[in-house]
Amino acid sequence: MKSLCLAIVAVLVCVLPTRAEENETHLFILSGQSNMAGLDPEISFTPAVEAAFGKENVTVVKDAVGGQPIRRWHKDWKPPQGDSPKATGDLYDRLMKQVHAVVQAREYTTVTFVWMQGERDAKEKFGDVYAASLKGLIGQLEQDLGRDDVNFVIGRLSDFDMANAKYPHWTKVREVQVEVAEADPRGAWVDTDDLNDGVNKRGKEITNDLHYSVEGYRTLGKRFAEKAIALIEENRQAAEAKVFNINDFGAVGDGKSVNTRAIQAAVDACSNAGGGVVRVPSGDYVTGTIALKSHIILSVDQGASLLGSQDMKDYPTASLRPAREGNSECLLYAEDATDIRLIGKGVIDGRGKPEFFPRNAGPNNRDRRPRLIRFENCQKVTLSDLTFKNPAFWGIHLVDCRDVQIDSITIRFRNNHSNNDGIDLDGCENVLIENCDINAGDDAICLKSSLNPCRKIVVRNCKVSSNTAALKFGTSSSGGFIDVDVSNCTFYDCPMGAIKLQIVDGGRMENIKISQIQMTDVGCPLFIRLGDRGREYTRNTATGPNTGSGESEGARVGSIKDITIRDVVAKVTFEDRARAAHATYRAAKPPTSSELTDNEKAKAGPIMITGIPGHYVENVLLENIKISFPGQGTEEEANHEVPEDIARYPEQFFFGVLPAWGAYIRHARNVQFKNVELTSRAPDAREKIVLDDVINFEE
Repeated sequence: MKSLCLAIVAVLVCVLPTRAEENETHLFILSGQSNMAGLDPEISFTPAVEAAFGKENVTVVKDAVGGQPIRRWHKDWKPPQGDSPKATGDLYDRLMKQVHAVVQAREYTTVTFVWMQGERDAKEKFGDVYAASLKGLIGQLEQDLGRDDVNFVIGRLSDFDMANAKYPHWTKVREVQVEVAEADPRGAWVDTDDLNDGVNKRGKEITNDLHYSVEGYRTLGKRFAEKAIALIEENRQAAEAKVFNINDFGAVGDGKSVNTRAIQAAVDACSNAGGGVVRVPSGDYVTGTIALKSHIILSVDQGASLLGSQDMKDYPTASLRPAREGNSECLLYAEDATDIRLIGKGVIDGRGKPEFFPRNAGPNNRDRRPRLIRFENCQKVTLSDLTFKNPAFWGIHLVDCRDVQIDSITIRFRNNHSNNDGIDLDGCENVLIENCDINAGDDAICLKSSLNPCRKIVVRNCKVSSNTAALKFGTSSSGGFIDVDVSNCTFYDCPMGAIKLQIVDGGRMENIKISQIQMTDVGCPLFIRLGDRGREYTRNTATGPNTGSGESEGARVGSIKDITIRDVVAKVTFEDRARAAHATYRAAKPPTSSELTDNEKAKAGPIMITGIPGHYVENVLLENIKISFPGQGTEEEANHEVPEDIARYPEQFFFGVLPAWGAYIRHARNVQFKNVELTSRAPDAREKIVLDDVINFEE
C-alpha cells in the first residue's frame, strides 16, 4: 500500500502543457526493445515535452534494440534457477555513453527514464524475476547518475498474447510492469492495448499484433510524454505541498459525529496557505456539504471513508451557485476553482438511501436529494483511485469544467436510488476518463450539454454497467458533443441499452468515434436520435423522462453527423427479471406472466438510427460489427407503425417493439454498414433491416 506521500504524487494531472519553472532542465532517457526502437520521439514525444517545458530546457536520449532481454541492461540480473543465462549489461553501457555525454555538459533538474521492453523476457519465461530486474535497472541508473529521484514511465506490454500461447509469461510481465510503477511515487505506466491495430510502417493492415501501427507509435509517444510531464509536475507539487490532517481540526472518524465544520476548517486553512493536501486518515467521517477550493488535494487514505450525512439540514444551498439542471444540494462542491484533486484508496459514500432522501420531499414537491459531487466552472480537475458509492441523486457531476482527468476510480451506484448517474459531464472540455470500473443505477458515463458543448472527450479502458445506459450523450443537448473518442471498453448488464447518442435540444453532434467495444447482456445496443424537444436552459430545469409537455419547447432543431463506430461485438438479451427485482427503490411490480411483455421486448431492440421529418442523421459508419439478438419477433410486430414522437424524451423502448430485429433506420442520409454481421438466436418474423426515408444506405 502506498503511503500518503505516494498517494499524493501518484495522481495523474491533466494531460496539458504545464508551466515551465524558471531555470528547470529536464532529461528524458528512452530505451527498450522493438516497440521502443519503432518509436520516433521527434514525431510526438519530444514536441510534447518541449511544449511543456520549453525546447531549450529539454534533452531526449534514445537507444533501443529489438528482441533483447532485460539482462542486457540490468547488470545484476539473476535467473530464477541456476547460473545461466548471464547478465551482460552491454546495451545499458551503450545507452549510458549517450547519457553521460549530456549530463557532463549540463546539470538537469529532473531525469525521467522511459522503458518499453519485456517481450523477450515473457517469451523466455523469466516473468518471475522481472520485477526484481526492473527495479534493479532503475536503481542501477540512479546509482550511476548519483541521484535518488529518477522518474520512470513503463510501457506495459500490449494485449498481443493474453492467452500466453506464444509468450508463456506475457500476462505475468504485464502485471509486474503495472505493480512496479504503481508501487513507486516516481513511477507511472502506459497502456498499449489499443496501439497494435491498424496500418503498420510497411503499409500492412494489422490486428492485435506484437508491434504497433503507425498511428499506434504516434500515440505511444504522446502517452509517454503525458505521463512523464505529469510525474514531474506531481513530484514538484508534492515537494511543496503542505498537509492538513482533518483530525487536527477536530474531525472524529467514529461513523456518528458530524464533521462538516472540522473538514471545512481544514480545507479553508489549506486554501489560506496557498494550497496543499487535506488528508482524511483512516476512520469513518460523517459530513455534510464541503466546499473545495483552488490548489486543494483531498487525499482519502485507504481505510478512510467520507460518509454523507443522512440529515437534509447538513446540505444547505444558500452559498452555492444554483444548478442549471436538477437540485443544487451536494456533498462535495466547488466553483470557479483551479487544480482540485480527489485521490487515494479510500471511499466517498453518499449513503443516499430512499428512506433518508425520498424524491420530491422538499417544499412545493421540490427534489432536494444531494449529488455526490458538483463542480462548476473548474479547471484542472483530477479524480484518481477512489471508490464512490451511493449518492441520493446524480453521482459525479462536472459542469463547464476544463482539463479533467478521471483515472482508475470505482463507482458503485447500482440499485441504490433513482437517478444514480455515474459520471455526468455537462459542457466540459478536454477530458480523459480511463481505467475506471463503473456500475451505475442510471446512465454510467453521460455527456450533457445544458449550455456549452462537450468537446475533446476521451474515454478508454473502462468497464461499465448500468440499469439505463453504459454510454449516453444527452438528454440535455443544447450545445452539443464534438470530438469524442471512446475505445477499448467493456459494457455489460445494461438492460435498457448500451450506447445512446442524442441531440434533442438544438445542439450539434460531430466527429464521434467509438471503437473496440465488447458488450454482454445489453438491451438496445445503439440508439442514435435527432429530435426536437427544443429545451432552452434559461432557468433551473427538472430532469427525466416524465418532464416536458410533449411539444417542442422552442429551440431550433440540431444536427448529428460524422459518427464512426468500429470493432464492436455485442450480445443483446432480454432483461433478467430476478436482477431487475434488486432495484427495490423503483417499487416496480414484476410481470406475472411468463410471456415476454412488449416493454421487455422493446428494451432488447435493434440498432435504431432516426432523425425527424426534414432533419436527417448524416454520415454514419458502422464497420466490423458483430451483434447477436434474441429474436422472437411476431408478424404483428413486423407491421408495427413506429410513432415519430418528435418532441418526446428520447428513449428507444418508448417507440415500442420495432418492425426490424437487426436495425431500424429512419430519416437518415449516408449510412454505411461495412462488415456488419447481425444474427438472431431465435426465429423472428420481422425483417433484419428496415429503412424508412433513408438516402444512400450502403451495406
